[in-house]
Amino acid sequence: MNTKLVVALFVGAISAKQLPNINMLTVQTSDEGVEHISAQEHRVENAWDNARRTRQAHNAAQAGEAWAHSNETQEFFEVVQRASESDEAHRLDSHLRTIKYGIKQIPNGAHIDNEVLEGRLHAIEQELDHIEHETSFPQEAGQAW
Repeated sequence: MNTKLVVALFVGAISAKQLPNINMLTVQTSDEGVEHISAQEHRVENAWDNARRTRQAHNAAQAGEAWAHSNETQEFFEVVQRASESDEAHRLDSHLRTIKYGIKQIPNGAHIDNEVLEGRLHAIEQELDHIEHETSFPQEAGQAW
């Protein structure tokens, strides 16, 4: 299955109901087209290398490093760790793992059983709603996040 399609499905950009209407796309290019794309890739790489060497990039890297080691960031990762060990997270993970039973590889791609997929996605949606209603993150005055 196309990785971009799977990501779009999981982030909610498309729904399971829309899947039957989506056609996969195959792109072919000539040797000249490959050379043109490769030249553009090198231009982007050079521009990126030049940007990385600027004072602004250096300052941003230092600021990011300082933020990464801040108390705020450490507290955030502790909250994330506790959340990932919760019963809700384990149930959500279980639902996500069962999605694969609705997707079967076939010679020309993948067959998606919409009934199975819809049922799994509905269970995931219910679990996320439950987590949203049961979880609160206190916002103290002055907190950046």
